[in-house]
Amino acid sequence: MNTFEKGQIKILVYRDDAEAVWYATALELNLTIDGDDKNSVILELDRAITEYVDSARVIGSVSLLNQSPDPELLALWQAKISSVSEDAGISSPYTIHLAATESLVYG
Repeated sequence: MNTFEKGQIKILVYRDDAEAVWYATALELNLTIDGDDKNSVILELDRAITEYVDSARVIGSVSLLNQSPDPELLALWQAKISSVSEDAGISSPYTIHLAATESLVYG
């Protein structure tokens, strides 16, 4: 469970090939950034996470740091982490670039 003192979130970076759009998502925050450039969306997600956590702290709501992730995105994250290919049952219109876990230090 994420708190204001420590936490960990799942990060997924993927591309919608049909639309040629990159997405970077912080799963437990339900926070997604989209754009034309992979590196830009990763950088913007990092900034958005910092601002989001700061806002949650001001509001005083730790529940904002522990939201239920989108089931489809969570399945894609788990498949990538487990090195499971799309042929193993995960069908998606997205190309996954990165699935990672990021430790957060809030204070």
